[in-house]
Amino acid sequence: MKITRYTLVLLIAMLSSLYAVSSDLVSELGSSARSIGMGNIEGFSQGSDAIFGNPSSLYRIKKAGAALFTTSIFEGQYLALSYAMKTKIGTLGFGLYEYSIEGIPDTIAGFNGRAKIIGYSTSKDSIYKLAYQNSLTESLYFGLGASYYYQALHSTVQGKAFNIDAGLIWKTQFYELSLVGRNLIPHLGIDYGSSSKTSVILPSQWVVSAKIPFYSLAFYPQLRQTSTVITADLGVNYTPDFMPFVSFIAGYKQRLKANYQTTQYASLGIGLSFVGLQLYYAYEKGDEMVLDNKSYFSVNYNL
Repeated sequence: MKITRYTLVLLIAMLSSLYAVSSDLVSELGSSARSIGMGNIEGFSQGSDAIFGNPSSLYRIKKAGAALFTTSIFEGQYLALSYAMKTKIGTLGFGLYEYSIEGIPDTIAGFNGRAKIIGYSTSKDSIYKLAYQNSLTESLYFGLGASYYYQALHSTVQGKAFNIDAGLIWKTQFYELSLVGRNLIPHLGIDYGSSSKTSVILPSQWVVSAKIPFYSLAFYPQLRQTSTVITADLGVNYTPDFMPFVSFIAGYKQRLKANYQTTQYASLGIGLSFVGLQLYYAYEKGDEMVLDNKSYFSVNYNL
């Protein structure tokens, strides 16, 4: 595949329109196979990957935890990496979302109109996250997060941005509620500097979800508002009483494309838990050919 510098500038415009819809473009796939398998429900992660959803859910970290999720999409590599630890002042977490494509040819027009390769570039789309979590009461938890966005579409084309997240989780005897807001500082956007005159505002996003247990089942309804558009998701978890180390999961989610049309995904998965180690597999089918019929695997470990 031959990509010129002019094509890379065009990619900026395409990515900019996508960022106008979703403030977490690179993170839309999900932070783990469990997340994907449950329809990307946020606020109920059991490990350090909670930093990518509602930072309040880091309260579930007992001592420390780490999570790793990676997969291939197109010709690139997708990575979600996180670590969290409980301290005397609260729980601290670090996370990295990244999608990168290496070895993209830089070309110029050669003889007879044929492209001539003069070098190779790397396209990288990253989100670095820091989070802090503490408890307000025995049943109310809060979390704060900082996100640093970085795009490198070429050695001369880079975009950067910063914003903050905040979340709450409220536990009751019968259910749990999660609320998280992203990009809470208005009018901050991705600035591409002198390489391009494009600057894209990161829209705010609000996500409210719940966990409703019912015997060995747990239902997770969720509403997500991005800009002025609301989408709905649903996750289900079944853990048999006779096999408490096994979880069967299913999910449904809606996502927005750049033209604000809704795409739909359905997923199934299974998880195994052994002495702090969690292994999850998920299969997802959706409207988008890029992510249709994909299988995912992730690892999570908690002390």
